[in-house]
Amino acid sequence: MIRSTLALALMASACITGALAQSSSPPRNDLPQPYRTTRDWGELPAGMKWAAVTSIEAAADGSIFVIHRCAANSCAGRPEPPILKYDANGKLLKTFGNGMFIFPHGSALDPDGNLWVTDAGGRDGIGHQAIKFSPDGVELMRLGKAGVSGSGPDLFDQPNDIVVAPNGDIFVTDSHRRGKNNRVVKFDRTGKFIKESSCRQRRIHCRPVLQCCGQPSDIRHGVLFPLSFLVSADNWQQQNATGVH
Repeated sequence: MIRSTLALALMASACITGALAQSSSPPRNDLPQPYRTTRDWGELPAGMKWAAVTSIEAAADGSIFVIHRCAANSCAGRPEPPILKYDANGKLLKTFGNGMFIFPHGSALDPDGNLWVTDAGGRDGIGHQAIKFSPDGVELMRLGKAGVSGSGPDLFDQPNDIVVAPNGDIFVTDSHRRGKNNRVVKFDRTGKFIKESSCRQRRIHCRPVLQCCGQPSDIRHGVLFPLSFLVSADNWQQQNATGVH
């Protein structure tokens, strides 16, 4: 997820329209296209194929982290590495994260260039965590308890995305499909719990950090941090509640 310009665009849309996903205008496909599609970008380890790619992070030094789900759509019991680090030309520099994830989902780079990845699955003592790696793939920190689903300050249930503020504060959107929490959880840079935000009445917000609410069935599916605001994406389609908050 390359966040800077996208975050500002999403924030503007949320504040001005209040309902991005409910627009009645048809999609536009006649505007200038400055990009070109490159198929099969990036080297892969011998014998490995791309699985479901869930996130991409571009680092300040030009390197690119790609997170995928090992084989098909899951890393459960798989030997393939879910995290691949490339140079700007697609040369494979490093792989890591083997055996550490069930359902890798969201990711973020912190101000020091460290990579966070969330695991929105859990089984066999793995998952329901956010894991921090150095740029070279060394594990530095974990939030949540491996394989344990729950609520409260030290547990997650299917955490699906993460973002780190300029001051190092960490925000995790917690719960995916049929999840039990549906909240945003805030930690300081050391991993100390600060607060969480969730509520029962769905509203569109353009307010300071952690004023983000949804129905009990909402899915907090993504999070961005432009300037002093937290932007949370809602992915619950059955009740027409998709949007940007």
